[in-house]
Amino acid sequence: MLVVELACPAGQHDRLIAELWELGTVGVLEGEGLLRAYFSAGSDRQVLESALATYAPRILEEPERDWTALARVLKPGGEAIVSGFRPRTAGRVAQAMQAAGLRARRQLEREGWSALLCYTPWYAQT
Repeated sequence: MLVVELACPAGQHDRLIAELWELGTVGVLEGEGLLRAYFSAGSDRQVLESALATYAPRILEEPERDWTALARVLKPGGEAIVSGFRPRTAGRVAQAMQAAGLRARRQLEREGWSALLCYTPWYAQT
């Protein structure tokens, strides 16, 4: 998976997000003046660098994460910590975890970053 980090200039937020979707992003996380866009591993790094050059993108390679598989291997009631996102995006992260079969039990915040303590419901199948 390719992750593109961009500084988001004031007043260009919506335009930049639309441009990222047109380039094929599979998701965008928003931070304070920063966007992280996720692209499938087959995406062309040079095309992304060229199309987003005016935003000075930082392009990283990260492993794919299968949150549904995590939910399956946790025993009912088992817990996992999901971290590394800004507090204002916690609702969207919790929704993604719920779609994967996990539930948010508690949100933790420290120095402008958040983490969710998630669990597998007791009724989940293993």
